[in-house]
Amino acid sequence: MSDSYVIAIDFGTTYSGYVFNITTKKEKSDPYLPSWGKEYGFDTPKTPTCILFNEDETFLSFGYEAKMAYKEMSREEAEKHYFFENFKMELYNKELSNNLKIKDAIGKSMKALKVFSESLRFLKEDALRTISQTTGGKPFIPANFTWVLTVPAIWDESAKQFMREAATQVTSGFIETNEVLNVQMDKSIVTEETEDKLVIALEPEAASIWCKKLPSDGFISEKHNEDSYTCGYSVCEKFDESKHKEEKKFTAKGVEWSRDIFRKLVEEGEDLGSEEIREFLCSPIKADQKEMELRFFRSLRKDAVYVDERGVEEVGSFIVDMTGGGKVKLEIKFGSTEITATGTNLTSGEKKNVKIHFMTRDRECAIDDVSVGFSSQSEEYTLDGADETCGLYVLEIVKLMKTSLYSFAMGDNVFEGAGSVVLPCHYSGFLPEQNPTVIWRRYDLKPQTIHLRREEDDLRGQNQHFSGRTSMKSDALDSLDFSLTLRKPHLSDSGTYTCSLRDDREEIKLTDVQLQVKGNSSPFSPGSSLGSLPDGTRLEHLTREASSDP
Repeated sequence: MSDSYVIAIDFGTTYSGYVFNITTKKEKSDPYLPSWGKEYGFDTPKTPTCILFNEDETFLSFGYEAKMAYKEMSREEAEKHYFFENFKMELYNKELSNNLKIKDAIGKSMKALKVFSESLRFLKEDALRTISQTTGGKPFIPANFTWVLTVPAIWDESAKQFMREAATQVTSGFIETNEVLNVQMDKSIVTEETEDKLVIALEPEAASIWCKKLPSDGFISEKHNEDSYTCGYSVCEKFDESKHKEEKKFTAKGVEWSRDIFRKLVEEGEDLGSEEIREFLCSPIKADQKEMELRFFRSLRKDAVYVDERGVEEVGSFIVDMTGGGKVKLEIKFGSTEITATGTNLTSGEKKNVKIHFMTRDRECAIDDVSVGFSSQSEEYTLDGADETCGLYVLEIVKLMKTSLYSFAMGDNVFEGAGSVVLPCHYSGFLPEQNPTVIWRRYDLKPQTIHLRREEDDLRGQNQHFSGRTSMKSDALDSLDFSLTLRKPHLSDSGTYTCSLRDDREEIKLTDVQLQVKGNSSPFSPGSSLGSLPDGTRLEHLTREASSDP
């Protein structure tokens, strides 16, 4: 199979879809975008991001099928099932682990990893089924493709790692096309052997702006501006009673050491280039040490001394094989959507890719000493040894997702009389220290203010057309979820809504959201609430300006 075969999955907050390309590099790219919901009277390029399980947590359906099936259930029957909707942002700003649980529409809990992995499994199998149908029953398996999975630019590394874990846990099944049964032998989208086939990319609007080349390690490069945290790692230094705590002292090889030292790697405000590599030389402190665990931390403080101090948070770790003794040189690449690392055993010369885990782990630190040096270099990027053309194929697919999938969000209709609609705005920067204020506006109206939140709502200057119809989460300033719920949308509510954050000195624009309200039609049109389902519609972001993210 051609290495230019690409399947790009846009796993959205409200809607999800995919687009694929099965032309060779020598042919003109011809991406294919399927439509969804025709059996229910729709024809859309994405399907609702919702999933239905039975009482035994067995997958039943995804998208329109799941939403319609749940809507038709009696209350008693619905209580026996698990229905999840708009659950992607549950990963935002959370401490993640494989055991994290999320709540369904009526408050029942299930492991998030299962919910996400089953959703990806459905999209994977539907994509392969569609490809088989369009190629006359020709069988394909996941390993035939480069897979692109989009994630929000506001997500931290642990959430991106969680999505990678979900992609590698996707179970296989059988795909039936006409009367031909094609068996998928792969147990996931990618395996450990084919993990370089998975590209974790920023959401399409960010990817199309920031991505220039596809790095050889399978990540789409991104140029960061400035790091918002001081980042470091845990090391041990020779004990100095003038600066080290007595309780941190221990003895190894006849030498007194201090453990849990916070060694700075990147300071807050430091610019990180998208192709920068920093090198570490790692030395075991124990003669019989077989492996070494490197633990990475971040802090809003610039003066942290120990990794267990208040305000210092562990964000990831990885294991270095120390078999054979000697030292290990680590090369850490920054600026990609994920941090990547390569370890070289200086004794044997063997190179290994080091996987950084950004989800929380219950492991005791095994590293005892690290000496560090820095280098920065630029490389030419290719994918799997191919020329840059392959990377451009992937970018073309991602850009198609921007122009096609996101035009769906821009052209989405909310019908008058729907229960509510949610205008999304999620922030990942730091709140102003004095009087942080979130403002939603419509600049074509007078007064322009739709909703204003300080410590609590301040609606004295609100446009009275929206009186009693808007609300924000009570913990908006703590959760940084500034989304606005608009109830009972009217035709005159159509327009562009702007969310901004300000203090006493300045204001930054975070998000524009386009809302279109149409006259009463089918109550089950995409973008409106379905029947008695508890949640209103959520529109996708259109633009993000002047935020701390790319």
